[in-house]
Amino acid sequence: MSEINRYEAQGDKLEILRRKMVRAASIYGFDHPLVLHYSRRIDQQHNNLLGLNNSRASVGEESVSERKSWQMI
Repeated sequence: MSEINRYEAQGDKLEILRRKMVRAASIYGFDHPLVLHYSRRIDQQHNNLLGLNNSRASVGEESVSERKSWQMI
């Protein structure tokens, strides 16, 4: 599978998780454990997506993956 296809597949998974989270939040409320679970999975998926796109996602001298999580761009 090409990098572009993998990137698109990861993006599709991210969108599916987002929709599940929004639906769960509308039913149970924003602080329900299921909604928080989806939120964490979305974060993980987003990080995976950035990892796949690491070769194109650089700002200045360092790439996105080299920054610490607390550093601002």
